[in-house]
Amino acid sequence: MSSNHFDIIILGAGALGVSCAYELSKSGQKIALIDQFTPPHSKGSSFGETRLFRQAYFEDERYIPFLKSAYQHWRSWEDELKSSFLYDNGYLTLFNSSSDIAQKMHKNAKKWNISGFNLDAKQVQESFPQFQNDNNFSGYLEKNAGMLDVEIIFEKCLQGFSKAGGVCCFNETVMDWKEDSENFIVQTQKEKYHCGKIIFTPGAWLREMPLLTEMKLTVKRGVQFWFPPPPVPFPKEMPCFAFALDKNYVFGFPPLRSGIKIANYHPSDTIEDLSLNRETYTSEEFNSVHNIAHQFFPWLPSKPSSFHVCMYTLTQDEDFILDYLPNNRNILILGGASGHAFKFIPFLAKQVSVFFPSGNDIPQELRFFSLR
Repeated sequence: MSSNHFDIIILGAGALGVSCAYELSKSGQKIALIDQFTPPHSKGSSFGETRLFRQAYFEDERYIPFLKSAYQHWRSWEDELKSSFLYDNGYLTLFNSSSDIAQKMHKNAKKWNISGFNLDAKQVQESFPQFQNDNNFSGYLEKNAGMLDVEIIFEKCLQGFSKAGGVCCFNETVMDWKEDSENFIVQTQKEKYHCGKIIFTPGAWLREMPLLTEMKLTVKRGVQFWFPPPPVPFPKEMPCFAFALDKNYVFGFPPLRSGIKIANYHPSDTIEDLSLNRETYTSEEFNSVHNIAHQFFPWLPSKPSSFHVCMYTLTQDEDFILDYLPNNRNILILGGASGHAFKFIPFLAKQVSVFFPSGNDIPQELRFFSLR
């Protein structure tokens, strides 16, 4: 096989692309990973230091078995890559009685035997003095939850991929791709590549694929804000946290490298032009976070120390896309992460590594991710 001929080419090196590249490379196949930027970069959705891992999933209980499996896969990756990047610091949700999110979370945690416990307002204050709980909100602490270190995950997965013989083709924009009688040809501005199979994981650029226009994918802004730690150091280890008040849901992370990170669960405005500058935030975006978080962190300054705008690619039902292109089992589409896929990536990558190389059927339990 010549240097530019591969078994599989993966187009897009965000979290989904990098994780699939790492898992597929273990099989000894020749894999190329192509991206127009160098990951991890600030142009997509897999940037911003940390991501949450939680299992008491209020969005849709069909995801919970995948999360239980993903937890084990994260631990396996840590062993394989000789690194630590899933911190079991817990996930504390403070909520009021009218939060339907908290009600769904409780229901699913009980049904699926997810480790955690309820706290009344006094217990919240005693156990977690980092949070000022003047309104006496109740809490729920999920134990096998915490934060994922995004930068370390990218670094170690790419190292593992390269060590297994994978080829990184970064800062290369795909100009065209086509299928001939024997294989696929992928043309970038630098090189021409050949392969037997293609996985499309281009993140927000999935919306630009003519073959997927009927899915009506939407790309929205997800703004993350960082604030300096309080003037007096926290007295105890701090969990990841969320404030579920009425219809509002704001979540955050303890300091890792850049201070406390806080964001709104609900993305804001639609991004029409993916090339536009995203180096500003609106007052509405900031206030939707600050007005909630300030109730619990009264020391929070009126301006963030930094921020980042992610691009979240949403399907209409906010389920992922994981499917073959119609009538072609040599092309896999993986995307539409809808702002909540990062915690699943080792599970999804493992599934892809099992069925895709041989063109086997997608497992039944994953078929609600089909093109629709």
